Amino acid sequence: MRPDTAGVYLLAEIGVILLLFEVGLETNLDEIVRVGAPAFVVALAGMALPFLGGLLFARALGHETLTAIFVGAALTATSIGITARVLTELKALATREGQIILGAAVADDVLGLVVLAVVARIAESGSASAGMVLRATALAVGFLALALALGIPLARHLVRVAGWANVRGVLGHCGGRFRSSGGLRR
Repeated sequence: MRPDTAGVYLLAEIGVILLLFEVGLETNLDEIVRVGAPAFVVALAGMALPFLGGLLFARALGHETLTAIFVGAALTATSIGITARVLTELKALATREGQIILGAAVADDVLGLVVLAVVARIAESGSASAGMVLRATALAVGFLALALALGIPLARHLVRVAGWANVRGVLGHCGGRFRSSGGLRR
């Protein structure tokens, strides 16, 4: 990396972290769970169509199957942060449709990570057997389940601890929205 771009790269990473943190504070998990089925259907379509389109297009251009799978997997990526920011700017984040879109973005990213884990495993081994794909999928889903099982209670605890701090600015304005919107608390 060139020295003159290192600072810009660092600022971009910090910006992404802050954007995702803000989205997390404004996200109501109970609402996303409530719209789970429609959001999952939207996520599947939003992932399957770009994946198949990229795969078929790359194959039509004469690329190898592995390259075509990678192109398809790369096209499944979305951005929860940008989706939430756009919905917030449109004042649509709290609507049922906004929650379906946000839930679909979350599910799409999760499914995309599973697809990328499988594609990475295929690239590593050079072939794709059904057993290997199932093992890679099970490992990715298991990791996700463990991360959720540990992450949600930990996040609730950290928010509770931060809420106890009697310091100006700790969960200040965002904290009010976080608690009133349902955030991670139940």
